[in-house]
Amino acid sequence: MRRLAGAYAWSVAHPKMFDDDDPSLEQVRRICSEFPESDEKVSHGRPAFFTKKVFAYYGGSLKID
Repeated sequence: MRRLAGAYAWSVAHPKMFDDDDPSLEQVRRICSEFPESDEKVSHGRPAFFTKKVFAYYGGSLKID
């Protein structure tokens, strides 16, 4: 564990939680790409769309009791 500026920096690899061939993801990508200066990155295993800040994530989450 590394210590950075008074906080702990954890290195956790998140598994890819989406399929690039998903037609719904393609539609979200097309819509998000219409925003000026928008880009996509994978965050916590899911596609995230952002300009200066994230404005959309693709995918849901499961609550497991």
